[in-house]
Amino acid sequence: SPAAAAQVSFVAAVALAEAIGSLIPGVPRLKWPNDVLIDGAKTAGILLESEPGRAGTVDWLVLGIGVNVCHFPPDTEYRATSVAASGAPQVTVETMLERLAERLEVWYRRW
Repeated sequence: SPAAAAQVSFVAAVALAEAIGSLIPGVPRLKWPNDVLIDGAKTAGILLESEPGRAGTVDWLVLGIGVNVCHFPPDTEYRATSVAASGAPQVTVETMLERLAERLEVWYRRW
């Protein structure tokens, strides 16, 4: 159902915050339903896209996740940061993806 499909955003947010938290000394915070913040600065975002189906179902669902791993835009309306700038200077995109995949699998199964 569309309501159940929307919950995937929450599942992804918890998984993403845990993945980032495993790489930095601080604790990421969630700005529900789709942002991950470190010290109040945006580090990652989540977007869902779906297509309504017949009989109240969802035909498809795409989960989009963007993470500022090594870089971030310095001149945004709201503060931004990256995982690297937040205490993990040697982090790689591959490491971030591995941690995210691990946590996303755990939380998706739990959900």
